[in-house]
Amino acid sequence: MERCTARDAGRAERSYSGTAIQTCLMLHTAFKLALRQAEDLMMSVAELLGCELAVPDHTTVSRRAMKLPSIARAALPEGRRCMW
Repeated sequence: MERCTARDAGRAERSYSGTAIQTCLMLHTAFKLALRQAEDLMMSVAELLGCELAVPDHTTVSRRAMKLPSIARAALPEGRRCMW
């Protein structure tokens, strides 16, 4: 797993797949985490699985999230809802 360091800051931005960005955003939303925490969770899961993945840093996720198409939320049905 690779993480951007301070030494890499002056270099050109690394290219991450849209899937990696969306996965980080899904973790951010599903678990109500800050992007930094979602980045760390993604790193931990990849490490536990033994995968060699390049995990995007939170600033890259934030920038790229603005370019992704938004996903409309499903409308909730009107009226009463019974659970049983």
